Amino acid sequence: MKKTELTAGNFDSLILAEVDRLWNIKDYKADEIDRLEEYARCRIHAMYLRRDIEKEGEVFTSQNGGSYMNPRVSILLGVQNRMDKLRDKLFPPKPTAELKKADIRDEF
Repeated sequence: MKKTELTAGNFDSLILAEVDRLWNIKDYKADEIDRLEEYARCRIHAMYLRRDIEKEGEVFTSQNGGSYMNPRVSILLGVQNRMDKLRDKLFPPKPTAELKKADIRDEF
């Protein structure tokens, strides 16, 4: 996706394009559709926030010389956390090894 596509009136079409992209990855169950839409919405929102942060900078400096973090950075972190939780529900990690319960008595 190009940065030029990130315009105010283009948000909904970008979400639809992202849902279409995600739809090609996996066949989703009926109960996953809402999560899929929310994940796409979070992903596009994160792209908009990143664009704005790149323009404004991560740190603001006041007229008195004090500096503080751009509030969009905190919002971006919240969106990314939500996106991670949704991703883990939509695409659960595959177990790499089976866990075996061990008992100390088995070693003797």
